[in-house]
Amino acid sequence: MFRWISIGFIAASLLLWLFFALSSEPLELVLEEAPELKEETPMQVKGLELYEYKDDQEHLRIFATDALIYEQREASFLENVSAIVYEEGRKQPTFIKSNRASMDGKSKLVTLKGEVELGYGKDATLSTAVLFYDQKTDKIYNRHPVLVKRNRDQVRARKMEYDLKKGVLILDKPILQVYQ
Repeated sequence: MFRWISIGFIAASLLLWLFFALSSEPLELVLEEAPELKEETPMQVKGLELYEYKDDQEHLRIFATDALIYEQREASFLENVSAIVYEEGRKQPTFIKSNRASMDGKSKLVTLKGEVELGYGKDATLSTAVLFYDQKTDKIYNRHPVLVKRNRDQVRARKMEYDLKKGVLILDKPILQVYQ
């Protein structure tokens, strides 16, 4: 009984396919040309200095030896970068150095790559390979191993988040090493 039902189902499927294949008109594929996008030529700058102000106070200062700036895309790519971030209510600014950086003006996200070093507080540094600075939230974070040094202490961690407003550093799975 099951065998006859299966054969009937297969035969009905084949008949339906044959009906639609013979009765329908062939499909015509129409390709439209995509609008031509103009390749934006970046502005090349040597010895770049950028300043950002909040409430008439200097908030961010960035230096780079070389830069490519794409105005239409609101993006910049920098080489040999150093930056200083000033926060209201903080006595000392945060210093940042990296081999390369990219800045997205729309999302206000700065990506630092290479030998990245962040100096904060008194005699404290953080080293890593990749670091993100979100200007909207004033947070510096990553998902890569970090090394934090302060005086003779060293802490290694899997990832980190640093809140510039509060001056709070959060390390994931830290391992403390003390040298005397």
